[in-house]
Amino acid sequence: MLRNRFRDVFVAEAGLKQAGATRLANRCVELVNECNTQPNDADAEPAQCLPTRGRAFDPYIFGAVAVLMREGRNRLLARLEEITTIEDLRLLARAQSLSIPLGISRVDEMRLALLESAERRVAHRRASAS
Repeated sequence: MLRNRFRDVFVAEAGLKQAGATRLANRCVELVNECNTQPNDADAEPAQCLPTRGRAFDPYIFGAVAVLMREGRNRLLARLEEITTIEDLRLLARAQSLSIPLGISRVDEMRLALLESAERRVAHRRASAS
């Protein structure tokens, strides 16, 4: 039930496709379950139930195009800066069908390439709509 509500929100609010929204909803339910099984310790850090870096990166944690359209260029760049490895940035590009040039080896270059790809997608959408 919670899984379905998460999925519906991800489809409606973030504009994710059904498959990506379902994967993200499944992950959210897992995290909620982990938080609910933590001992109720008043001294515990709130971040204890958050995923550790050992877990796989979720490339659907936010929609790059949706963030760009709703919150702007600077906010998308800030969200991309939260991703620290080039492997995770490549995974995000592949998962969200953002085309990037081959041969990028620096994280900052990859972030800019993803931003430019999202901007191209938005420009194409706007051109198609007019």
